[in-house]
Amino acid sequence: MGKKKEEEEKVEIVDIPVTRYETKDMLCELVWIKEKLRWCCYNFTTKKCVFKNSIDKEDIGEDGKVVRYRYIPDPFLYPFILEKKLFLPEMPEDYGSEEELTEEIMNFVGKYVDYPEKFYKIDPLFVRMTWIYDKFEAVPYRAAYSPFRQYGIGKSRWGFVVGAISYRGYVLGSNATPAVLFRLTNSIRGVPIIDESEFNPKTETGQALMQILNGGYSKSTGVVIRCEGPNNIPTLYVSYSPKLVATRRYFPDESTNSRTFFHHARETERKIPEQLPPEFYEESKKLRNKLLQWRFEHYKRNYNLNEIDLRDKIRNSRIREIMLPLYAIANNDEERQYLIEISKLKEKEEISKKQDTDEATIIRAFYSLFNENPERKGISLGQLREKAIKLDSSFSKSARKIGDILRRVFNGVEIKRMYIKELNSNPFAIELNKENLEKFGEAAVAYCIEPRDIEPQPEEEEEQEEEVDIEELIEPEQPENSEEEKESPEKEEEVDIEELIEKAEDNSEEQLNGGTKEDRITRLRMKYEGWNYGGVEI
Repeated sequence: MGKKKEEEEKVEIVDIPVTRYETKDMLCELVWIKEKLRWCCYNFTTKKCVFKNSIDKEDIGEDGKVVRYRYIPDPFLYPFILEKKLFLPEMPEDYGSEEELTEEIMNFVGKYVDYPEKFYKIDPLFVRMTWIYDKFEAVPYRAAYSPFRQYGIGKSRWGFVVGAISYRGYVLGSNATPAVLFRLTNSIRGVPIIDESEFNPKTETGQALMQILNGGYSKSTGVVIRCEGPNNIPTLYVSYSPKLVATRRYFPDESTNSRTFFHHARETERKIPEQLPPEFYEESKKLRNKLLQWRFEHYKRNYNLNEIDLRDKIRNSRIREIMLPLYAIANNDEERQYLIEISKLKEKEEISKKQDTDEATIIRAFYSLFNENPERKGISLGQLREKAIKLDSSFSKSARKIGDILRRVFNGVEIKRMYIKELNSNPFAIELNKENLEKFGEAAVAYCIEPRDIEPQPEEEEEQEEEVDIEELIEPEQPENSEEEKESPEKEEEVDIEELIEKAEDNSEEQLNGGTKEDRITRLRMKYEGWNYGGVEI
């Protein structure tokens, strides 16, 4: 006994708080068991688990003294677990078959959330994927959003329910400071539940969230580097992981939108609990236990995604990239076919968003003018703007702004002053040379527009407004005079304009309702005589 104590005194103990630990033969996962954070270490050879308070490694220090490094679960996680802001399993449990696990996940989510049925099958696949996401180079996001920025329609509930059974799901509040956001994503390395975030780029938190989201889908780009401390030491924070987002709008960055599977949240049509009952937490823990066992069994599998060729099924390369992890873990052909269908819906959505932009309207306007007269030498920016407005009445870009877009977005389309025959002037215009036509062709492909399908727009004849005689409008219709009256000289009588206005109210097709008599006279003259009133000429 004395000898053992003497040996222990020679050992220096160093505690190292960590949230993950892995060796070639063993994978250790954090579990919450008996109100304590512990390690559940799975041996890939024996296929058995051992629970540990710490993982010990010994080394010899420079002074010859033995140093024992103890890798302990990071204690900063305790308040998050106790407040149900971080969801961990308790112990591995048998999950039966893949089909049984999928059905159990689907039933659990459907019990507490109501949303479009076509997305019911994607969440079980997404949840399973989160438990081995670290085996993939890129992963998708999932999001619920309200088209009309509504609240109270289940976005937050969906995120919380799905997050409760995802790998290390944790609540990442949008009111957290940037420092907290970066440290949590780096330390937990799980699935953040980002709720009701507006992603305002004018705020520090909004900028931090977008930094985490924009690159966090990929291992290669999923890092944020910031200068920390008084010496401004560059510090790296890992942001790579799948993410769950409840939001009132699409993300500001289109590339992030294209890597996210959205569903439109809606008012519930089923009777579901208004508040989550206590059994929700027990049911979610049981599912997490089964998914932990699923992670241990699938972690060493070889997911060679390069062998999966989806190019003939999914044209969009970004959608193919994020679909591959889900496709790789699909159980059967039915699930794989479902993923292809969801991807095609996503493709249509992305094409629709591209074609609804000002850039797409400019492309359509260009080809409409070009197809009207392919022999023309150039198209002025003014002509392009007029045609764009005819194609889309909401188009509001000026000719100068169109020029900026052509130079900046369309790979530097050349704009110069040149003679336009139909205008008989030398405005700023696009010369229809080979180089510019090639650049517009590239832009058409990028915005999913087929130039040959754009028909020339016929010139609309401007309707000439019929001139209205104010005197005829004011003067009531008179009966035809007899011959004697026609022969007699007409007497010019002074007419009271106010009296005529009162009579005109019953006879005129242009009714002027409301206001005083003076107001009605003024409005009538503004309308038909071109009076300038309040700085505005009617």
